[in-house]
Amino acid sequence: MVALIIDAEDLAAIEQRLRTLAALDGQLSPLMEEIAQSLLASTERRFEDEVAPDGTPWAATERGGSILRDQGHLYQSLTTTADGHSASVDSNLAYARIHQLGGGGIGANGDMPARPYLGIDSEDEREIHALIRDTMLGLIQ
Repeated sequence: MVALIIDAEDLAAIEQRLRTLAALDGQLSPLMEEIAQSLLASTERRFEDEVAPDGTPWAATERGGSILRDQGHLYQSLTTTADGHSASVDSNLAYARIHQLGGGGIGANGDMPARPYLGIDSEDEREIHALIRDTMLGLIQ
């Protein structure tokens, strides 16, 4: 989920800017595409750094080696989707969910540990806010 928080000192100006954005009626596809690409890059870095969005290191595998990148299928399956209203990063692989959430009777102890790779961290939030700000400034100037 992405949230834009506005600390409004000048409500009239902000209201006018929001009206400008609302008038676009879903024509924010370029912005959403930029957000999706930014989130994809962030997700790919998590695979490289082997950390969750909150910075927690992923649990090691029983075999050792690269976590979630043995053959690279999950990493390579990451795709983006963007339209005038939303942006997302996902995978269509059947086992993507269990790696994200864990569970399922897999592994030595019967459960696969969660290794979250999808999500938004504080750096992503800053980047998304910057992209929105830049888009808004471009529209109202």
